[in-house]
Amino acid sequence: MHTTQISPSVVITTYNKPDVLEMVLLSLNLQTCKNFEVIVADDGSTTETKQLITKISKKLNYPIKHIWQEDKGFRAAQIRNKGAAAAKGNYLIFLDGDCMVRKTFIERHISLAEKKCMVVGKRIQLQNVLSKKVVQSKIMISNWSLWSLLIEKSKGQLDKCIRSIYITNKLPFMNFFRKKFSSSTPSFNFAIWKNELLSVNGFDGEFTGWGREDDDLVYRLKDSGITTKSALCAIQVFHLWHKQADTSLLSKNEQRLLDTIYHKNPTFAKNGINQYLDIKKC
Repeated sequence: MHTTQISPSVVITTYNKPDVLEMVLLSLNLQTCKNFEVIVADDGSTTETKQLITKISKKLNYPIKHIWQEDKGFRAAQIRNKGAAAAKGNYLIFLDGDCMVRKTFIERHISLAEKKCMVVGKRIQLQNVLSKKVVQSKIMISNWSLWSLLIEKSKGQLDKCIRSIYITNKLPFMNFFRKKFSSSTPSFNFAIWKNELLSVNGFDGEFTGWGREDDDLVYRLKDSGITTKSALCAIQVFHLWHKQADTSLLSKNEQRLLDTIYHKNPTFAKNGINQYLDIKKC
């Protein structure tokens, strides 16, 4: 495993969903792990998001930073790089701004941390009706029992609630299983050592529009000797429903991903995180 003292930073991407972001920040306020910071990586939201962060920061038991960039379309790769650059911690946990977390979220990410390894979490997808209820009534669904989740599943309001079952990594076969059967890397829930992210210059900022910037990162990390490990039955988030993202630039991004897979793109991204490393709090 690792012997380095872990200092976690949670990097949350968001865009014009202050009511949903509020629920995510409140769920982080219940963490069993107390020593962490949060960076809200804002891809061009209007002033409502900044106002929310200013207001809610008084209620939070962790430090929070707001990193903002101008709205020029979907630029998740760039804003994640900016958020990661602003992080003080040596271990980065990436989370989407519509994903609520259990109170053990950070604790379990730390327990699975390993050098030369990215930890990839899972999600439980909420449907529209339940998502609206959670946000409007400020329901902390991330505290619900498996039985309560099964009831909502029977109503068709969420999926894969079996993922909320926890299997400790102390069992000898689990670490092997999680590495052997690790899947792709959805960027809504994953963790990596900051220095290892820097070793490939972070996300490739040439990716604009929705899709494939996270897969590209995985391939470049793999080329540099960093593997992935699934956090199945350990770290899941509750993904609140939203409309499908605009995929008009997906084919362009898929072509760029293919260029990475076939080594036409450098492992060290040209348009990466290094240009933001002196970024300050907005």
